[in-house]
Amino acid sequence: MSEKIIGYSLLSLGLLLILAAVLSVYLVFTAKTKPARVFNQTGITLNLNQLLGPQVLPNTGTENPPVELISASALNDISNLTLHLLLMGFVAGGGYRIASLGVLLLRPIEVDLKTKSSPVIAKS
Repeated sequence: MSEKIIGYSLLSLGLLLILAAVLSVYLVFTAKTKPARVFNQTGITLNLNQLLGPQVLPNTGTENPPVELISASALNDISNLTLHLLLMGFVAGGGYRIASLGVLLLRPIEVDLKTKSSPVIAKS
């Protein structure tokens, strides 16, 4: 009887973890909440003066400003969303493992014993 109680509690805990992970991902991707701000990087810039050299660029007497390829906010948002999705994938996977242990405890144990019987000879 105690394995049934443990089985139902593990199944409930596993399903709760899976639902929490799904709800968290849904809320983050619909922009109702924000993921944890783990990354705080600068944007990716490219300096054309150093890349192309002075012979290719026209000599205007002024330095060209660096070109920003990816802004810092876009880079940080993408990194934080990816990390959040990866973390919630681990939480949902752990919930699956816990729920499957609960199901294994709830399943009845059936043992089929097959005995060897001697063949019956039919009389005609």
